[in-house]
Amino acid sequence: MRHLLISLFICTLFNSLHAQKGVTAFGIQFKPIFPLNIVNTDGKVVRDDETGSTLTIDVNSGYSMGATIRFGLTDRISIETGINYIVRNYSFELTNNSFSPSSAELKFPGYQLPLVGMVFVRLSENVYMNSSAGISFDMFPTQGVVSHDRDSIEYGLLEKNWVMLSLVANLGFEYRSKKSGYFYLGASYHNTFGDMADVIVSYKELNSNQYVKLVDPYPAVNGNYLSLDLRYYFNPEPRKKSVDAPE
Repeated sequence: MRHLLISLFICTLFNSLHAQKGVTAFGIQFKPIFPLNIVNTDGKVVRDDETGSTLTIDVNSGYSMGATIRFGLTDRISIETGINYIVRNYSFELTNNSFSPSSAELKFPGYQLPLVGMVFVRLSENVYMNSSAGISFDMFPTQGVVSHDRDSIEYGLLEKNWVMLSLVANLGFEYRSKKSGYFYLGASYHNTFGDMADVIVSYKELNSNQYVKLVDPYPAVNGNYLSLDLRYYFNPEPRKKSVDAPE
């Protein structure tokens, strides 16, 4: 049901965008995601004295890719939106007094629908600098992901909410060619309003289908990250230019 709702929303969004005369450029993008200490994405260590467990949670590099559409409101101000598929990677290491160390890796996929305002400064004939800020609707239709180690220890990431709101900020540079399109290089900061998912670690009892929590209460992870933004925009639709209008 969630996949259906997301698909309908995306179709409606893109149909409305293409119907607007203000559409100036359509592009594609790829964003490597980097965990950094300065945005609290370096992971953490959680201990449960009652079960004798120590869980280390690390955030690894991930990626995001998708399509973007830009509206030119004025010569210097634009609005941009689109749809992105994102994968965040996590690794876990568990030590416990009752069994040997355990580890697992999980991929946590989702979708993002950003809406940002952009301000451009022309640096030369074909080079522009821009800064942008806005919001992103982060969606997680999978509900959660699970991995097992030795068929007895279960690791899981369970979403807090299937739709979350995030703050997005960006700074970048763009080279605009009349024949080849626009080439963009920048960096973004993505900050979720609240934790993204709970980490669940449990142990399957011998000769039983019952799982026992090894870390209680469940630790949480957020969705914050920094990314390198690589974008390409196809040549925009022709429009009337002013003196300082982008090419």
